[in-house]
Amino acid sequence: MLRRQFDSKVVSTVELTATKQQNIGKIGSIQNLPVNLFAAVMGISGLSSSWRLSHELFHTSAVLTDITGAIAILVFILLSIGFLVKGIRYPQKVAAEFAHPIVGNFFGTIPIAILLLSSILSPYQKVLSESVWIIGMILALALSYIIISRLLKGKMDPTHAVPAWLIPCVGVLDIAVTGGTMPFAWAHEVNLLSLAIGGFAALIFFTADY
Repeated sequence: MLRRQFDSKVVSTVELTATKQQNIGKIGSIQNLPVNLFAAVMGISGLSSSWRLSHELFHTSAVLTDITGAIAILVFILLSIGFLVKGIRYPQKVAAEFAHPIVGNFFGTIPIAILLLSSILSPYQKVLSESVWIIGMILALALSYIIISRLLKGKMDPTHAVPAWLIPCVGVLDIAVTGGTMPFAWAHEVNLLSLAIGGFAALIFFTADY
């Protein structure tokens, strides 16, 4: 009798340990990588641009600009690899996050980060900077179209209105902010288009959020 009770307790302990290990594995899984971490790239890129202006105006060290710019690029690469792995291994989870009325808006941090990185790369490699800007511009316009379409089609519940709604729509303003020096003949028209979309979207979504 005692032998059976002891064996039962051992089995229960082993099962409990296995369950805890599985839960720990899920917590540390790549599937929990949040898309809003790309906002960190936005912040570091902005810091790099600030140091660049500080160098031009107040002659501070240019090394700070280079270091923060390199960190922004490195963080973006690491996050992109992680999120790509997440998309391959857990496509349903990424799709569910994109369709979520709140979390889905944070996907707007990706094209915004790309646009800001184009301005960081500009002093070092013009062609690469222009290529990165084109990618960010296309993604930003496409995402704003999707989000605004959800609103116009009545797929957004007013109870879900949060400031995050502004990210993918008003984020197109960064196209003009970072594309002012682009040499393409069509860049001026695209910049005006982004200003128009971002300006009107800001009015609509500010009203919805507040």
